[in-house]
Parts: sequence; structure tokens; C-alpha cells
Amino acid sequence: MKVKVSQKDQYFVFDTGATFSIFNTLMNGQQTGNKILFNDISGKNQYVNEILIRDTISIGDVKILNGVFGEYDFSNTDGLIGGDILKNLVLELDFINRKMIIHGKSSDISTLNMSVTEFKLKGSVPFVNILINNTPVEFMLDTGFNGFADINMRHISSIPFGENTVKENWQETSRLVSPFDAGNSSVKNLSKVITDIQIADRVLKNEVIIFEENLGTDKLGLDFLKRFDRVIIDYLEKRIYFGKTVYKSRYYHSEIRSGINSNGIKLSNRAQTTVVSAVSEKFNNKISIGDTVVQINGNETVNRNNSFYEDHVKKDSIVIYRHGLAKDTIVKYKKSAGLKCLLADFHYMRDSSEIVILRNGEKHRHNMIRSDYLFNLPDTIQDYYFEGLMDQCILKTLYKSWTPVVISSKKSTPGYFLYTISESK
Repeated sequence: MKVKVSQKDQYFVFDTGATFSIFNTLMNGQQTGNKILFNDISGKNQYVNEILIRDTISIGDVKILNGVFGEYDFSNTDGLIGGDILKNLVLELDFINRKMIIHGKSSDISTLNMSVTEFKLKGSVPFVNILINNTPVEFMLDTGFNGFADINMRHISSIPFGENTVKENWQETSRLVSPFDAGNSSVKNLSKVITDIQIADRVLKNEVIIFEENLGTDKLGLDFLKRFDRVIIDYLEKRIYFGKTVYKSRYYHSEIRSGINSNGIKLSNRAQTTVVSAVSEKFNNKISIGDTVVQINGNETVNRNNSFYEDHVKKDSIVIYRHGLAKDTIVKYKKSAGLKCLLADFHYMRDSSEIVILRNGEKHRHNMIRSDYLFNLPDTIQDYYFEGLMDQCILKTLYKSWTPVVISSKKSTPGYFLYTISESK
């Protein structure tokens, strides 16, 4: 989200789940001596310094002078814009054209052919009701959360799921790691359930809902909003408008392949050590979170050179796709044999794998067979352009056979893409 501070462009995280806006320490705000208390994404209480920003802050046509905000030393953003500012705005999210349009009044928006539902503001955070299997559940709308929907485990007994409902139980290191509490993730029990949900008159079929123990607040995330081509959040009238439903996302497909139709475990790279970060119930007492993995499908993961562990691949070439008369430049990357691609191959591609775990000085071999709980996967998904998407090892393993089709684009800014999946089960 582009914000002007003293006529200089800054880029902030747009976070409807945050009560307060927080600025990077580089903004040189004047500390007031007070602290601001808030809940982070993991549900923990955090304190940050309160600061006064005397410079003019501009978001669209809205200007703020002498604002009081939080301060934190962010490493990868200029800050986050929370409910203290958003509650005065009408936000139009145009996902197809990758635009956020800021309105100062409700009469400025066009809602033709859009569905609408009302929401409540608790403090300055929006909460909305959705139906899960016809059971109402109140969710916080949290654009600071990239996922689809996380819900407290206590709800699972009150929602009437049928006998044929697809459900996978996991133990997993915390998915909601706060930047204010880095490195302190905990292990939680999860249930990943395939079900239908409804908001307003829009029904979304076969979505992945994650039930998590001890979750502080039920959350609808950014991937939920991306099921629609356009969303308007009208804080002034306390209404949310939804445009046309679109294809499911890359996030959805990766969640299915790694969390439902999965090998039964997830692996992560931690300081050049490959460890087990999640285990499904079928491997209880055989494999544990934190186990060190020294080999994946015959490939050693220890004592490799530094480039093997790097989380990027180098630029290779430029590919041009045509859409009408427009040309779209897309960055392509070299296929890498590094750990990133090895993990992608394990999580998304192979239907059987072998890993070697080192425990108490002894090596243990385990064979993994991919489950096939959900057969009717979509044959087309969509995603939005960013450089990492063109990483060939991720595309090839996630989609197996893929054909990107530019749907909406300009010469300098590609829009989103559809990927056809021809071989996934």
C-alpha cells in the first residue's frame, strides 16, 4: 500500500487485523514516552513505543497531520496501516488490475452487480459472519494474514460435518509467526477440513478451513478475498461488497498438495539444517517435529555448499506472452537443484518419496506415499504476477504441467495468470 510521508513514497502493509498503525523507526517520529498495547497475529500481547508523526501523511486523497502511531524496527517494510486510519476510509481492492483505490466517502464507489454483507467494528477491526456447512461463525477480516481461513479448534464439534468430510489432523510449528516475536514458534494441533463456506449470497466450494488449537481470534485472510475479482471494504457504512467469484489460487493448490493429499510430513530449512516442521496423524510416534532430515530421495541435505541452501534462483531469460496486441514481459529463472527445489519436489510433485532421519546418532529410513483424499481438484487456478512465481522449480513441481495465460495486463504491469493443471490428481 503506497503512503506518502512528507511527499515521499513509502510502502506499508495493509492490515485490517491491526488496531493501530505502526511506522518503521526510520520515519524519525517523536517518541511520546508512552507504550501501545496490541495483539499480534499469533494472539500474543505486544508493546511498541508510541510516536508522534508531525509530517503530512497522504493515503489517496486523505491527509493526516500530527498522527499518533506505534513504532517498530521493521526489516522489510516501512510499516503497517491499521484500523486507526482505515476506519475513516472506503477501500476498493481491484485484484485483476492489482490496484487499491482509496475513497473518502461511500458515495464514491460503484457496487453494481456486487454482493454485500454488513460487518461489526470491534475497536477498529472488522468482524464478519460467514456460514460453514450452514453454521454461522464470526471471523475477523485480517489482510495481514496471507491464508484463507483459520478457526479455533473449539468450533469443530459444533459444525455438523458429514461422515465423508475430508479431514487431516496435524501437529505443526505455529503457522502464525509474528514479526514481533520471531523465532519463538510453538507446536500446535491442527485439523485441515475440506468444506463449503458462504458469505452473503456467494458460496465457495471445497475450501480448506484450518482448525487450530488455542487460536486467539478466528481469521479470514487475504487468500479469501482473492476468491473475488473485486472487494470493497466500506468502513464508513460498515459493509463489505464482493465482486465475481474467480478461480482458486496457487495458495489453495499448494495447501491441498502439502496438507490434504500430502506425504504426511512437511520439511523446512533452518540455518542450513533440514528439519521436520509438521507431522500428520499417520506418522504419530514414528516421526517427530524437529527431527533432522539428512537425505531426501537420495539427495544429501547436509554438508553442502552455501548456494545449495539459498532461497532464490538466478535470472535466466525474458519470456514474452501476447494478449491481444499487448506484450507482457515476464522474468524467467533458472531451474535449480538446490534445497528449495528439492523440498518443492517432495511436497508437491512426487507421489512416493524416501527420507533419512538422523535421531540420537542413528539413521532411520522412512517411505512416504501421497494420500488421495480429494480427487476433484480444480483443473485451472489463478495467481498474480510476482518474480518468485516464475521460479521454474516451484511451477514445475506444483503444477506438473502448466500453461500460463495472461488474463488482464498492461505493457508494463502484467495482471494475473491462469494455470492449467493437466496431471495433478
